[in-house]
Amino acid sequence: MINLEEVTKVLEELGGFSAEELDNYSTVINNSVGAIEASLTDEAYSADDRIVFLAAARAYYTISLLGGASGELSSFSAGDVRLGFNTNGVSSVKELLALALEAAEGMVNGNGFAFRGV
Repeated sequence: MINLEEVTKVLEELGGFSAEELDNYSTVINNSVGAIEASLTDEAYSADDRIVFLAAARAYYTISLLGGASGELSSFSAGDVRLGFNTNGVSSVKELLALALEAAEGMVNGNGFAFRGV
């Protein structure tokens, strides 16, 4: 099994989250870990750092899609108060997820259908 504690530590580093913030996303984190575990080509890979990173990157991407990753302030206006946030955050996290998938190539099945037997 993928170590949930290790995934959470990596996720804290990736997103600058506190442990308390991540408590709000425990379902997302558990789902990401479960999805990666289900796609492993060999259970022995579950302890590999690349798999832990992949599970954290998947959770981070999901949290970003939910709006939980903080965007960077890119502009501010005082008259009629306007704030602008950098929307590159989700695309950057998607790139991170792609890199994590690439690093774990061969250890996880692709997104396609795989018939494993009867």
